[in-house]
Amino acid sequence: MREKPDAFAEAMAGAAQAALRGQGTAQVVSAAVTPLTQRARDNRERLEGRGRRRWKD
Repeated sequence: MREKPDAFAEAMAGAAQAALRGQGTAQVVSAAVTPLTQRARDNRERLEGRGRRRWKD
């Protein structure tokens, strides 16, 4: 959960910079989505390293 606020702040900053540079909609969306995608990928890889979680009854 700790990485989410940082990822969203980074995404918002990237989108704002792209918009201020006058880039098109696709570039603005890409600038916003890229940090979120990277953080999600990093998190998924980190969690996969733990192995499957087994619940006890």
